[in-house]
Amino acid sequence: MVPKVSLGDLLLESQYGLSVSSIDNGQYPMFKMNNFSNGFMSADGVDSVDLEKSEFEKYQLKCGDILFNRTNSIDLVGKTGIFTLSGNYVFASYLVRLKVNKEIADPFFINFFMNDDSTKKRLKSIATKAVSQANINPTQLKKLLKVPLFPLPEQQKIAKILSTWDKAIATTERLIATSQQQKKALMQQLLTGKKRLVNPDTGMVFEGDWEEVKLGELFKLGSGDKKPDDVESVQSQNNKYPVYGGNNIMGYSSEYNSDCSVILIGRVGEYCGVTRLVRDKCWVTDNALYTKSISNSVCNEFLTYQLKQYDLSRLRNKGGQPLISQKPIYGVNLGLPILSEQQKIASVLTAADKEIELLQAKLAHLKEEKKALMQQLLTGKRRVKVDTTEAA
Repeated sequence: MVPKVSLGDLLLESQYGLSVSSIDNGQYPMFKMNNFSNGFMSADGVDSVDLEKSEFEKYQLKCGDILFNRTNSIDLVGKTGIFTLSGNYVFASYLVRLKVNKEIADPFFINFFMNDDSTKKRLKSIATKAVSQANINPTQLKKLLKVPLFPLPEQQKIAKILSTWDKAIATTERLIATSQQQKKALMQQLLTGKKRLVNPDTGMVFEGDWEEVKLGELFKLGSGDKKPDDVESVQSQNNKYPVYGGNNIMGYSSEYNSDCSVILIGRVGEYCGVTRLVRDKCWVTDNALYTKSISNSVCNEFLTYQLKQYDLSRLRNKGGQPLISQKPIYGVNLGLPILSEQQKIASVLTAADKEIELLQAKLAHLKEEKKALMQQLLTGKRRVKVDTTEAA
């Protein structure tokens, strides 16, 4: 059984941040509530301040300092990140610095513990809730939050193991970002005709001008129907048909109102103008428009990519609730190559999408595995062995 101690027993001190306004091009970058990223402090979009030397020294962050978000919405209060960057950073007033006593606790272990799901729930239970925000008093935090006190070498080993997972997650996130940028550039080139692909039938690059056509010449749209009464959140043998709202699947039904490949366009609300292709039987709700008929001169996949590139959300009404109607969509002009070139372009972009989807699935798997591992390691359900060289 791993003994538990109060967080305060593991700290040298806790400190509120600076109550000063940020300025452009200040001397020192200053972390605020929005600079937390997956348990670390991120310099993206960081503000800056000017400070006297003595004040800077008082608030200067050191590697291993933990920052804790003491005031925010109930969903965000308690967010925690560890500082690992080089440079002269300080921190703002809604953050609290926790300086760990490194003789008995490892800062990275404490940070992982405070980012564990069960700890997050505990932090929310400690918070004092108001109408629009919540607050966690540092004194109460140090007293009420109990931390499992593993031997220091074991804490360090646990932190090292979990850091390995963090590196794998970060690497996969970078690969996804790179793949998405590459796909975006590829769409820009292929969907405008700036880059022409090889015709597999001739072995030569596709040639010829693209025809400019209005969308109203390519398809006719209809609005979806009221959501079925039997919609369930989980797909089953009886409720096997996806029900689509303006953007994504909102449940499953035993009924369908579309039995062929259709292009969906978000009609109203936040996802107004969002476009997606659905290939199988489904139910389209009245939050979306969909292609009731489409010309056989166009490839559905190609046209979906064209519509995404164009971004139909630009056509929504300017006032009140976002809404898009059929008429302005019909008036949009797009370039259209011959069908075989459309199909080739669509196949290249579909392959890029599948690569991104595989990476996203890998990322989700890594995060789930790390979460399960944290739950085992941080509670002592699974103990790690520390050899003498690691403990030294």
